[in-house]
Amino acid sequence: SSVHGVGLLDVNGDSAVPTRSFRTTVTMEGGKLCYEDVTMLAVGGTPFAHTASNCLSREMVVDLGPLEAMLGTWEGLNGATAIPTSISAAPYVERQRFTSLGAAQNEVLGEVTYGVKYECWIDEPDGTPFHHETGQWWWVPAKGLIARVTNIPRGQAFVAGGAYVEGSPMKISTNGSFAGLGMLDANGDTGIPTTAFWSTVNVNSTTFCYDDVTLLQVHGSNFEHGARNCMSRVSARRLEAHVEGWESRRLGAVSSDDSVDGLGPLADLVGTWYGSEGVTAVPTPDGTITYVERQIFTSLGGASNELLGEKTYGVKYEYWINTTAGEALHHETGHWWWLPSKEVVIRVATVPRGQLVVAGGKWSSGSPISISTDDSSVHGVGLLDVNGDSAVPTRSFRTTVTMEGGKLCYEDVTMLAVGGTPFAHTASNCLSREMVVDLGPLEAMLGTWEGLNGATAIPTSISAAPYVERQRFTSLGAAQNEVLGEVTYGVKYECWIDEPDGTPFHHETGQWWWVPAKGLIARVTNIPRGQAFVAGGAYVEGSPMKISTNGSFAGLGMLDANGDTGIPTTAFWSTVNVNSTTFCYDDVTLLQVHGSNFEHGARNCMSRVSARRLEAHVEGWESRRLGAVSSDDSVDGLGPLADLVGTWYGSEGVTAVPTPDGTITYVERQIFTSLGGASNELLGEKTYGVKYEYWINTTAGEALHHETGHWWWLPSKEVVIRVATVPRGQLVVAGGKWSSGSPISISTDDSSVHGVG
Repeated sequence: SSVHGVGLLDVNGDSAVPTRSFRTTVTMEGGKLCYEDVTMLAVGGTPFAHTASNCLSREMVVDLGPLEAMLGTWEGLNGATAIPTSISAAPYVERQRFTSLGAAQNEVLGEVTYGVKYECWIDEPDGTPFHHETGQWWWVPAKGLIARVTNIPRGQAFVAGGAYVEGSPMKISTNGSFAGLGMLDANGDTGIPTTAFWSTVNVNSTTFCYDDVTLLQVHGSNFEHGARNCMSRVSARRLEAHVEGWESRRLGAVSSDDSVDGLGPLADLVGTWYGSEGVTAVPTPDGTITYVERQIFTSLGGASNELLGEKTYGVKYEYWINTTAGEALHHETGHWWWLPSKEVVIRVATVPRGQLVVAGGKWSSGSPISISTDDSSVHGVGLLDVNGDSAVPTRSFRTTVTMEGGKLCYEDVTMLAVGGTPFAHTASNCLSREMVVDLGPLEAMLGTWEGLNGATAIPTSISAAPYVERQRFTSLGAAQNEVLGEVTYGVKYECWIDEPDGTPFHHETGQWWWVPAKGLIARVTNIPRGQAFVAGGAYVEGSPMKISTNGSFAGLGMLDANGDTGIPTTAFWSTVNVNSTTFCYDDVTLLQVHGSNFEHGARNCMSRVSARRLEAHVEGWESRRLGAVSSDDSVDGLGPLADLVGTWYGSEGVTAVPTPDGTITYVERQIFTSLGGASNELLGEKTYGVKYEYWINTTAGEALHHETGHWWWLPSKEVVIRVATVPRGQLVVAGGKWSSGSPISISTDDSSVHGVG
């Protein structure tokens, strides 16, 4: 009761299992983020304490050694390459992105390989896409080895490495003295095989320069296909602004990112897949490990080989495997290629422990995909292992992939030599495509939107103000309430509003919910200035959506942490029309300005834009708003929230649930991002905040919970508030007083904090 505006809004508040209150205590000690949550339910009239507790560690920061300086995004405008065509040399423009893979432990050898993954886009000077590649860099301290692994969609893959000497340029070659280096070329049986690669790289905090040479045999004569460039650091969002449309320009189709034209047997792979029945045999005392996994396949379309007059079609993939206990087990990136002129399928797998696998095989329609590193009928297959000179070298790989009944099933066999004895390291799983949920009336919202003609009435000396707006909507799928036997469908959204001159003006996040059992459509909004609300109404098919915080459904309302001031926010209502091309709304937020009602209206019509166009706008948005280049990570003014910023993992979660299970153990991941300070010009105050998102799985790997929200710090009141938006139908605003050195203790029932509930 000491905090104004706290409370709890539950659209299932009229059910047999309403949520009554929430409280939590958060402590930050010894590098751990620990919490103890208590959500009070009434199960058939009987109070039930739905508890949850866990201790999380910050995402491990791995020292990547010489790779550390590569991390980030780079741009070079003055590239030059020599190519064996009528054009003897060609200039180019290039962008590259490097992301940490952390440390990959080889438990059998007791060694660690550190890695980064990269992706590269090259254009001709006029913007015409010219080249694309993906790969990894590895640092193996035990060997003193630095290595680059590259997958080129035209049919080549290589591992080039060399001895790392601190303070000197990195010099790497496919013909070096280390084990596992080499070139594998699926077109090596043509008149233009690729035979070798070497490079010199200089990279520091501001500059990335390289001088590459790829050795080709052009009808029997050596040709050094050189490429050199110096790149400078750019922001991640500047890269996205360039990549916007890159694939569509290259492939000549707006929908090219998802195009499956020409992919042959790979077409069915495109999409996201999940599997929870994985089993692998390992040469450790465990013997076998059960696992869950997620795989994402993205079409690359066709890559032309101008010298050969052929096209190779491909998909890039990435997948993550965890044990069923929730521990990270394996991570892999790579390509699948389809060479229609040869009727050959090839998979290129880059494994951060130090292997490049190129497995291939013939394919005919209606057959499974069966590929191997030992198939003598396919040129360029093989296995390169930087640990090939160890006691546990990897000798070969084969797999069979079947696509039947909506399932992707595989059986892998990787042959190892463990102390000279062959060992079949098998792995098998069946994955289902990511569930496509019918979101009902929310379906049309999905995607990214832009409106250039917004108008709002504000209670200042400016009676009305125009604005420009962007919004992004992402599916949350279906949230099952097992106790009630009901499903809530949801989308999360984020909104950026600028003044016409580009000055950032407003930012908010939230969700929309569709509860078919109630016929309820609802919007949940978190505004960093200190307001949160649930506005809902009855959905009528074919009619505009009309929602209000004062509707007749349970759980609607407005919670305002500044409700004890002279300018409280008391209500919200809106009319929304959305279809496949247009999103129009007319919002009214009711304020009390020193005792008088003021209808703070806002209306706009938005049109669909590409996701990358949105990223191009969002580029620099936070830095413009906060006046600092590093504002996305700024913790200035965040008070007790400053330590939250970052990514956290925990594997010891326990929750009490009102089901026959009684308790569930879980693993979780939380990401906190600074929002900096949001000014309330009417009150002359600032609220500081972080937005967060977290995902919880049972230790068996099943999705358990997903949540988005904000934490706010109101320094003038010495109050901390957490706003949690739960897709099952709850908006929780919990607050409490905070003093330096104390844990954060907040509740929906704290009468000292206004606006909780």
